[in-house]
Amino acid sequence: MISTNQIGYDINYKPIIVYNEQKIGNCYRELSDINIALEYHKNALKIAREIKFDNGIIEALQNIGQDNIILNNFEVADRNLVEALSMAKKSGSKPFESSILVHISNSYLKNKKLRDLKDESIADNSALSKNVESYLLRAKELADEMQNVDNQRLALEGLNQYYNTTKQHRKNVKIMASLLSLKDTLFLKERTEAIADWETKYETAEKEKEIIKLEVEQKVSKARVKLWSIISFLLLTIIAIGTYLFLQLKKARLELQSRNIKLKELNQTKDKFFGIIAHDIRSPIVALESVDEQMNYFLEKNKIEKLTNLGSLVGRTARHLNNLLDNLLNWALLHTKNIPFNPEPIIVNDIVSEVAQVMQVNLEIKRINLEVNIPSETTINADYPSLSTVFRNLISNAIKYSQNDSKISIGYSVKGNRNYFEIKDQGLGISEEKIKALFTLDKKSQKGTMGEKGTGLGLILCKELVELHGGEIKINSSIGNGTTVTFYIPNELS
Repeated sequence: MISTNQIGYDINYKPIIVYNEQKIGNCYRELSDINIALEYHKNALKIAREIKFDNGIIEALQNIGQDNIILNNFEVADRNLVEALSMAKKSGSKPFESSILVHISNSYLKNKKLRDLKDESIADNSALSKNVESYLLRAKELADEMQNVDNQRLALEGLNQYYNTTKQHRKNVKIMASLLSLKDTLFLKERTEAIADWETKYETAEKEKEIIKLEVEQKVSKARVKLWSIISFLLLTIIAIGTYLFLQLKKARLELQSRNIKLKELNQTKDKFFGIIAHDIRSPIVALESVDEQMNYFLEKNKIEKLTNLGSLVGRTARHLNNLLDNLLNWALLHTKNIPFNPEPIIVNDIVSEVAQVMQVNLEIKRINLEVNIPSETTINADYPSLSTVFRNLISNAIKYSQNDSKISIGYSVKGNRNYFEIKDQGLGISEEKIKALFTLDKKSQKGTMGEKGTGLGLILCKELVELHGGEIKINSSIGNGTTVTFYIPNELS
């Protein structure tokens, strides 16, 4: 993109320079380099104003507003966003109008949250406060009209945050239902595409099997012709050629047998994979099907406590589905050799803190104390997403099988060229017989102490990701004495 931008400067075509400056700035914002991103967006605005490029000006103002929201410069953000909104309305650009309204509302909500944290008055009678709801509703109306799924999601999430902040629970129930419906639609689309992809790969594997079979048959046929030709000349030559062909035939048959075994394993793995999709994804979705009817009933009966419990159920189900989908996606990528693997220096506590924040609700429900005993600046070479997935699954399992009011500890040590990590809980424990089957798809996952369900795929995924780093994972446990999971990552990855 930077080279494309240079071409724009070389030929002095300013509209493409504006476009590229915006995109480069957005990339830096994704990398959390907000100040650099802001410089690119300001430059884009300057050039767009010079050539009177309205769409470029609107987009640049919107980007500068987003940058300043992240930097907590809310006055600057609002000024740029309001100007962008005015221009979008004049030009009739509904996509811009919809997204800008959401960002203006987001600026207000984030600013209000910071003020509330400083113990300032919750009451806010500003004109912006009164317009936040109408802004978000207008943004949703425009997104619905254009069938813009991204803006629909942004508007619904903004309304959800606003109603939570202002404690308008009845309105929030409807917004949550719409948001869940939108996410279900996206999920069903992604699931259908994933299944179609797997079917295509399976059909390709079957065709490859047929090709290999034909190749072997051709080899055998040629070998026989060659054998009978040589027989007519010399007996010794016949024996030598016969021995050679026998060895080649044996090798070809062994190769075919090996490939047949691999294809059989692939079929079995596929069947187990679809079994997990059919049961463990369908079950929570079925549980959510009647949520809207229950919500309507509880609203009519004014049963707020029941609604709260129902909201907790939806949250737990959504977290369970999200965790399951992450594991299924990573497992599928591993087995198709498509998973990105980019080792780099990583501060381990950054990953552990991120995972602990995600698991905070589950920890609070069981009143579990998570104790992290890793030096603050401990750095290792590893792939960040893979290592995060390992910690997320291991900590999630520890929480699932821990008793209430217990402790989970995470330890670290170095032995030679290896970085060892230890996740220890005070939970139910596992028998020696079950430990042997933990890393296979054939086992049935045991329910947690509060009836939490799982697929058993998480531990398998952890093992494969640790081995991808050149490490190893082990489990020590006994019934009633908790479980300790230990894995290591070498300092130098092969």
